[in-house]
Amino acid sequence: MKNHITKVICSKKLRVKIRMEPPEDFSFPFTPYPIQRDFMEALFRVLEERKLGIFESPTGTGKSLSLICGALTWLKDFECRRLKALEEKVL
Repeated sequence: MKNHITKVICSKKLRVKIRMEPPEDFSFPFTPYPIQRDFMEALFRVLEERKLGIFESPTGTGKSLSLICGALTWLKDFECRRLKALEEKVL
């Protein structure tokens, strides 16, 4: 049933109008440094606003992990909002 709901959500291209602020927790595997937290927050905002982002940071600052955690957090939140919008539409 869940796969069917996911397919319906994706095929309908529901637009979620509520803009989310970056969360407190990005499911980072440890306490992020301020530069990593700033990176994830900026990435979240860029994705949320459907903009293009160019990010740079010095070597060894955790760009890859910050990118993965920030993007997956946004995707999880986005899919939850889309599912809620679909449920409200059905009910």
